Amino acid sequence: MLRKKPPGKLLRGAHAIDREYHIQKVLYGQNYPVPEPIHYCTQVDVIGTEFYIMKFVEGRIFTDQSLPGLSPEERELVYEQMASCLAKLHKFNPADIGLGDYSKAKGNYYARGIKTWSKNFKLAETETIKDMEYLIEWLPKNIP
Repeated sequence: MLRKKPPGKLLRGAHAIDREYHIQKVLYGQNYPVPEPIHYCTQVDVIGTEFYIMKFVEGRIFTDQSLPGLSPEERELVYEQMASCLAKLHKFNPADIGLGDYSKAKGNYYARGIKTWSKNFKLAETETIKDMEYLIEWLPKNIP
């Protein structure tokens, strides 16, 4: 299976598939349920952008969280598996598995997120949305 950046001009830091590949590779090495990463290619001239290859994993893709078409028993199993995967993920100490340099120092999490989100929204903006302008001004003043 191929994963690549989308075409066109991208926001700085968007679609950091090199980071994605590294994290997936580390998690796979920890027996976490992600596809096996095979190769990362930085040579843009191959297909026009960086990309990576991972093993194909047979399965279903659910796009509606209410899981229509599944019985209540099947939905319960899916939700339990999702919770189990999240719990396993949260048991990892990033520094212990080789991801210690993949997060910012503790503190100011909300402020950094709001600043990044606001900047990226403005860079990608195609029209002025009054409610978004209000939110961009309101959020930094109301950080929990």
